[in-house]
Amino acid sequence: MRESDNEVATVNPARKDDLNPNDPMMPIAWTKSYIIPGGKTGRAFTSTIGSSTDLMDEETRRLLVNATFHLLDLDVPEKANVDIIGDYDPTPYMFVDDQYWVGKNLTITLLK
Repeated sequence: MRESDNEVATVNPARKDDLNPNDPMMPIAWTKSYIIPGGKTGRAFTSTIGSSTDLMDEETRRLLVNATFHLLDLDVPEKANVDIIGDYDPTPYMFVDDQYWVGKNLTITLLK
């Protein structure tokens, strides 16, 4: 884990060699225009981010909202309102032990 999420990772501590995990730097989002048979055009947006906890970040929400404007061929506002409406308390991804499921009144006996 990096000391700050504002720093780009330059090493992978789980590896014994000197591999830089960000060389080459890879995109997290991209668009593609296409034409289907018959000549109809379309646009696609793809992202490697957007999990429930990612949406707590205003910039991630803005990326997705701006992409939606772009896909609809609308002018992208300089700064659209991307405030969260209502309560939003996402569950983080994590590894849990068996006791976690007991507390949720769930069992995972089929996995044993």
